[in-house]
Amino acid sequence: MNPLEESYLATPTGWRSFHTGTIVPYGYDEDNPPAGWRTIYDSSFASNDGWTARQETQSNDNSYNHPDNVEYGARGMVIHGRRETRGNRPYTSGDVTGQHIAVPNYFRAEVTTTLPIESGMWPCPLWFRPLSHGDSGEIDVVETWPYDWGRWGGPVMISTIHENYTTGRKEGATRLYSALPNPDPAAVHTYVVEKTYRRMRFECDGVLIYEWNDSNFNPTLRSWYDSVYEISGRTWYPRITLQIGAGNEGTAGNNAEPDPGWQHSEVVVHRLKIYEQDI
Repeated sequence: MNPLEESYLATPTGWRSFHTGTIVPYGYDEDNPPAGWRTIYDSSFASNDGWTARQETQSNDNSYNHPDNVEYGARGMVIHGRRETRGNRPYTSGDVTGQHIAVPNYFRAEVTTTLPIESGMWPCPLWFRPLSHGDSGEIDVVETWPYDWGRWGGPVMISTIHENYTTGRKEGATRLYSALPNPDPAAVHTYVVEKTYRRMRFECDGVLIYEWNDSNFNPTLRSWYDSVYEISGRTWYPRITLQIGAGNEGTAGNNAEPDPGWQHSEVVVHRLKIYEQDI
């Protein structure tokens, strides 16, 4: 008898196995590391393995981050946004840091998540900040601002790399959700960043968002990239955030604040995998 060969059918949410019926989100192999990479972290967030929920306000939104809004369980990590007053803000939300995870300077990360798309939401289900060698640099794997979708002609995802918070210099790239196998921005999607020497590549469900590399750096980016992202021995840590509203800095565009009748939204992180180079 010939061995059974697996085959899959494309569905709106991912590849469905003909034999088991299970669905794997696009661009994500839940069992095997990509070639050339070795897993250093893998969690479906059934429980908290060391993440820290911050309790604070931030200047660029209108919510108060509180640990009560972060939970772990069968659905994964859930960050709730609520209409309630705390810390002199009209909404509460959540912001968690994974400083127990030392991510090497060259790495790959995959986050499978469901994002809120209501007015006023500003989810960032995965970003990275320095764990060592100073405070410069921020890697936003993906963010979306529904209030700003009209500017781009439809629902859009954004990936950004930052120099530091003093100069404010950064480079960003967008991709419309309509480019994906499943164009629904509220569906489960897998977002990926891959960082190697003078290269950062961002994808969603196997579709390229953008790749910065040594061949396409503009002069401004070339002037600061190495001083931030090519520091020998530098490590990073992951962070997951939901922000709500415009905040003290203000936000141009429609729907920067939630609708008057809004009460609750959530970010659900179903799984996070982080890899180091296998060399």
